[in-house]
Amino acid sequence: VDRSPFVISSLVQSVSSIDMNLSRYIGANMNTLLAFKADGHLALKAANANVPWQMHVDTTASSTAWDSGELPGRLRQIAREYPGNTAWYTKDEPQFLSMHDSAPISIWLKTVFPDSKVITNALPYGASARKMYGDDSCPGYNYEQYLDDIITIIQPDILMVDQYPFADDGDTSRNFMHSTMDKIREAAQSHQMPYHIFVQGFDKDSLSRRLPSESDIRMQVFAAMAHGFTGISYFTYDPFGDYGGGDRTLVSPYGGPTPKIFEDVTKTNAEVAILGKA
Repeated sequence: VDRSPFVISSLVQSVSSIDMNLSRYIGANMNTLLAFKADGHLALKAANANVPWQMHVDTTASSTAWDSGELPGRLRQIAREYPGNTAWYTKDEPQFLSMHDSAPISIWLKTVFPDSKVITNALPYGASARKMYGDDSCPGYNYEQYLDDIITIIQPDILMVDQYPFADDGDTSRNFMHSTMDKIREAAQSHQMPYHIFVQGFDKDSLSRRLPSESDIRMQVFAAMAHGFTGISYFTYDPFGDYGGGDRTLVSPYGGPTPKIFEDVTKTNAEVAILGKA
């Protein structure tokens, strides 16, 4: 991250969506592989292609693995065998009541892997107090306090956020994209830390989200750059669960490019790569 400060990535779940030399992923002008599974297979592919990689570490689902030492040992092995790690994701959309459980893991990662960054991904602005806090016991819990708690309790090196603004019915009444960017920028800059963002690259029926157009992609990405974000990650590269399917994410379940959005992202990233240097 220090050597290449502007990160362009996309969240990858499936090994089958990445060919052996990552040619299609790299061809979309991505400069970092974001592996959202800690089994090492995606890190292996990235290392073989000499591509920097980042990895998500699920600190909730893997609590038993942490306590037993199984997951720490596996992370050490992955980092040792597959060079190129630049960051670890310690928590995705944490709630206040779970933040203190994530803090020791964040500290462990920063101690064991001093050349890599720790990233925590926050909920977007507009989330309810219950969603941010974890229960109904703090109805006045606000977004500014939530972000400050993430930064001071979990102590990541980079603050990240996800914001998926494009509803399938065109409703913009709950579209807080710019407010989210403003508040993430303010919180991160107040602690002198970089900040990254997930942008919408999918449709999902259960979230009433539609597949973004080319102008949608460009608006998200360049608005983030104008706000000072130094990392753009597309969610999601390949479909999983009920996220997309066929032509509803950047690639198909087997790694083939989708008819339109893959091309839109590829063209946008070519400009982002140039502007990111500045």
